[in-house]
Amino acid sequence: MGLDFILLSDDKREVISLYGLVHPSGRAGQDIARPATLLIDKEGVIRWMQIPSNYMVRPDPEEVLRELGKL
Repeated sequence: MGLDFILLSDDKREVISLYGLVHPSGRAGQDIARPATLLIDKEGVIRWMQIPSNYMVRPDPEEVLRELGKL
């Protein structure tokens, strides 16, 4: 696809479970990820996370860059 970043497919919901991002849909086996933005270091430690209460809200890219600069 010519991308310079990694895309993650999590069909078994292992990663969203690991980071506590499972949003139960009410149907068995149909859990989905809660919208979230995370900054994760190479060791897998979350250094910054934003989980909005409104699924349509996303952080401003400048905010993410500011938080990244703090690390």
